[in-house]
Amino acid sequence: MIFTDYAWGIEEVPSAAVLREARDRIDARTAAILEAMTTVKGRWSNVDLVFAVSGAETVNQAMVGPELSTTLFAENVGRGCKALGYLADEYEALSRRREVLVERVAAMRQRLAEAEQSSAASQVSSEFGMVAESDLLAAQSAADDLLADIAKFHRDLDGAEDAFETDLRRVPVDDVIPALDGTPFTARVTDWAPAGEPGSATDVWERLIADSVTDRLDWMLSVSAEEAKRWLDEHPDFWDNVEMVDPEEVAQWWADLASRSEGIPGAWESGPAAALIAAVPALIGSLNGVPALDRVTANRTAAPDWIAAAREDLKNPDLDAGAREFLLNEIAYLERSIAGDVQLYLYDRDASRVVEMVGTPSAETIDVVTYSPGTFTSMNDFYQGGVQQVADYLTENASSTVAFVVKEGTFPGENSVRGGRNMLRIGEANEPDRAMAAGIELASFEAGMRTDPSLATAEQIGIGHSWGLTHIAASEAAGTEYDQVISLAGAGMPEEWRANPDTEYTDLSYCDLLQRAQNGGVVWEGRYPRVTPVFEYGDFYRGPDDAVLDDGEFTFADLQVLEDNHDLITQNVDDNRQVLRELVKLVQG
Repeated sequence: MIFTDYAWGIEEVPSAAVLREARDRIDARTAAILEAMTTVKGRWSNVDLVFAVSGAETVNQAMVGPELSTTLFAENVGRGCKALGYLADEYEALSRRREVLVERVAAMRQRLAEAEQSSAASQVSSEFGMVAESDLLAAQSAADDLLADIAKFHRDLDGAEDAFETDLRRVPVDDVIPALDGTPFTARVTDWAPAGEPGSATDVWERLIADSVTDRLDWMLSVSAEEAKRWLDEHPDFWDNVEMVDPEEVAQWWADLASRSEGIPGAWESGPAAALIAAVPALIGSLNGVPALDRVTANRTAAPDWIAAAREDLKNPDLDAGAREFLLNEIAYLERSIAGDVQLYLYDRDASRVVEMVGTPSAETIDVVTYSPGTFTSMNDFYQGGVQQVADYLTENASSTVAFVVKEGTFPGENSVRGGRNMLRIGEANEPDRAMAAGIELASFEAGMRTDPSLATAEQIGIGHSWGLTHIAASEAAGTEYDQVISLAGAGMPEEWRANPDTEYTDLSYCDLLQRAQNGGVVWEGRYPRVTPVFEYGDFYRGPDDAVLDDGEFTFADLQVLEDNHDLITQNVDDNRQVLRELVKLVQG
């Protein structure tokens, strides 16, 4: 293939500014309508304070229906405007990605042309011909990677527009029709089938709305567990609603269920909380706003289904040894969850998401640690216990501490099929869009976790290793506030990040491979802890083999030591004991 054979077309992204302007204009006009209705209603309701008038109360009652309709109208328009805002944010991020892709295409055209010319000109010499041909093959491989990135950009653009359409379909259409006495009644029809008997207004309008998650869960309490599970299987789109739920609303709803249940959090014996955990455990185990211990119990209940899915995957005759070992490790991990040795706050095997809780939340909990591991982290690292070492040490040595080890989606450089590292994807650790998308997910986790009464008043500490610090910083850019942020050889911070004046920032590092790259300015455009004034730090810790580095000559042995040092800072071993002890001091304050 020659470079002219490549199709480099990159679709334009609609203007985020135009969408935001439209949203603001609609929002303002809706607010004016609501204000006008409220003003009229308020003035009429007080008319009898000025003079007695026959029938004033009847008119006042007759306004109840229109007032409620106006309020619902404003709420629904508000939801639509929020969806417009989300789409505008997506378009803005995609526009930045498109600019980068356009620049990469221009550079790639030149690279391919030069490589082809060099290859053609060097055929007279077998020695230089081989080099030129190798350069051409490398350029064509890079071009294929770029085409894959362009294809992903187009998928993400389509996905943003599909998500917007889904958001709009979720906007409820509630028709409030006042009866002659002014009393309103509401009827709703849903594309999932009604949670209760619809009112007579369904004969006038046929509408499709999205039930609230809690309404649907309340309905599930009224049917058998089998029917609830069947409904979930038949309506996979419902899981999108679960992702968007307000955790504060869920927390209040769950508290009401718990008040009507027998037992204790994490061990309900009967009542609605126990019934839902038994009927739809995977749903409850992923629902932001449900307390941690109850989510862990729900995911323990769901684990046999995940094990069955992994065993089904093992039947694939095309699996290689690495993929087979990956699935066997998953099964062993989930079996440990069933035994109570692993506490799963979240588990989504298809989306490469897992949050493992270490420690037990209680009224005595003082510190809550969110620990994000580094580049290349895969599900297999959780299965084998590699990324939990810092959390294990902290909960064992810092009393009253609970830690969450988080993996919100595919990490940079992760091999999601076999575990381990995919070095061809190392560049993802420097991608702003990937970081911010992960940060938004982590911010959602934080909002849900902090509704737990056992965790809400504790000191919140974010700890990130390597790209994990980028993950933590991106969640700050998405609105999360931590009392402390601790970098363990942290990679850097996205451009959107701003230091919180109420947060204490610290970096702990060995001299490692990432530090060398940071010094070269190729990591996060120079935005990394040790050049950012808000971060406190001391001298580099000494690794066990740092004497190799002292002669100032860079050799292969130096490279191995630098790589080992980067991983050492996360390990619960004697060589890292000084770092771990300092970490305990920081967490305990």
